[in-house]
Amino acid sequence: MRIRRAYPDNIRNMIDNPPADSRPVGDLAISIILFISAAIAFITGVLMVLPGSFLDPIWTLNPHAYTEFAILGRNAGILLLILGGTCTALFWDC
Repeated sequence: MRIRRAYPDNIRNMIDNPPADSRPVGDLAISIILFISAAIAFITGVLMVLPGSFLDPIWTLNPHAYTEFAILGRNAGILLLILGGTCTALFWDC
């Protein structure tokens, strides 16, 4: 049961009828995290599936990551592309 308080009319109207486009801040934070995760997964997946592409100089930023991912092989790249697709689908759903 909702208890009515004595608010001015404009505040009562905002409480009873929130704007249609208002979203919690948490939704925005999750959307940003999913977007960044999707971008990282896609780039790394493409680098793993297509070695020697024009994106290969990115590995100079973190050569240790390259050696670790190279051990996992091409299947890891495919899994990263699937992960990127999943993050993108969740991003568009938010």
